[in-house]
Amino acid sequence: MTENECRVLIVDDEESVRDLLKMMLSAESGFLVVGEAEDGVEALSVALQHRPDFVILDYAMPRMNGEESARVLRGILSDVTIIAFSAYVTEQPEWADAHLTKDQFGEMVPLMKKLAGARTGGS
Repeated sequence: MTENECRVLIVDDEESVRDLLKMMLSAESGFLVVGEAEDGVEALSVALQHRPDFVILDYAMPRMNGEESARVLRGILSDVTIIAFSAYVTEQPEWADAHLTKDQFGEMVPLMKKLAGARTGGS
């Protein structure tokens, strides 16, 4: 990991979604996928261990949904950037810094580059 890489946690109950996001982000310089979780409960443990800069967070998951997860994540990682990524949530929820629907897969990397630039003051 380099100093300028943004650490990313991917949280989705569909393994194929996690795999595709990981592949997309791994192909981009500036991003390092530090963990994956299949639900909100697992996400909290992984987030504490790896302290990600970004969390890509599904809404509809077993055990703990995206909204509940986001509220706890913000309590333990105050500067985390949360991207809601859901087939069900069609507008940006108040618990997220950004939002994409799952049919906007191709927009994830450009969105994350824009958000990463904002995190680092555009550098």
